[in-house]
Amino acid sequence: MFTITHSIVGGIFGVGFLREYLENTNIKDEIAHDREIIVDEKKLLKAYTGELKTLEAKEKKGKYDYERIVELYKMIDEEEEKIKEAKKHLKSAEKVKYVKRDALKKIVAAWVITVPAAAVLSALVYFMLRGMLLH
Repeated sequence: MFTITHSIVGGIFGVGFLREYLENTNIKDEIAHDREIIVDEKKLLKAYTGELKTLEAKEKKGKYDYERIVELYKMIDEEEEKIKEAKKHLKSAEKVKYVKRDALKKIVAAWVITVPAAAVLSALVYFMLRGMLLH
């Protein structure tokens, strides 16, 4: 009974670790792509911010300058949102886990306790039955 239970739980965890490993190999490409997007978006954001500062510092602004300032504020907001979404996606991609590590610790601890306990109980039952049958 105990051996079957331990085998089943071990098999379930083994499949979970395998699925996690296979998923992580696919996710590595996604993570690299997300990191590239973040770097590119940050460069673009820096360029927009630099242009905005230059235009805001300009003493005599024309209609085009004011329109461009408004446009830059919108573009900066969009870039910040893209960076935020890419970071969020990156964080969730890095967290993929099919096996809860704390559950694994609890199960190993249970095995350490139950396997010797089952062996001792089995030995007691064996010797009790042997003793009854010999007398």
